[in-house]
Amino acid sequence: MYSGSSSYKHVDRIIKGRSKLLMVCTPYIDRHYIDMLIKESRRKRVLLISSKASEEKLKRLKMTGVNRDAAFFSVLYSLFLIVVYPRWTLFPILFLAPLLISLVILILSVRGNMRVKIIKDRFVHEKLYISDGIGATGSANLTFAGMHMNVEHIDIISDRDKLSALRAHFMELWRSD
Repeated sequence: MYSGSSSYKHVDRIIKGRSKLLMVCTPYIDRHYIDMLIKESRRKRVLLISSKASEEKLKRLKMTGVNRDAAFFSVLYSLFLIVVYPRWTLFPILFLAPLLISLVILILSVRGNMRVKIIKDRFVHEKLYISDGIGATGSANLTFAGMHMNVEHIDIISDRDKLSALRAHFMELWRSD
């Protein structure tokens, strides 16, 4: 059990752990934690349940699957090459090598295995953070204030049976309409 203004120490450990699956349920999430989940989704499966309250912030996850900054850089760089080397056919290696580098950047920036479910018909106020060997539930939203500033109470769960029950509950929410 933890009560205080540093919930992030426990929740970040769950999010950044070595597990193959991360389950998160929170009504409020900010950009910092969206970015963290995106990064983690490159090496693990991430399931996120949220409510309509965070839907606007989560629209960023509905992109075609690439990081906006990397995509913008790749397109800009390719356009620069076309303008600088309009006769790139004379120097194919000068054009193709940077284009291949841009493609590699795009491939490396592909969003991983993250799925988001927004429950719209009712407000999801529950906070769950579950990985393979540890979980947390309590009052802390996945926001800077919830993790770093507010006094929050979270229960840290490592008991196998309790974690199994939490996972089953999460999946029941996931499958609900």
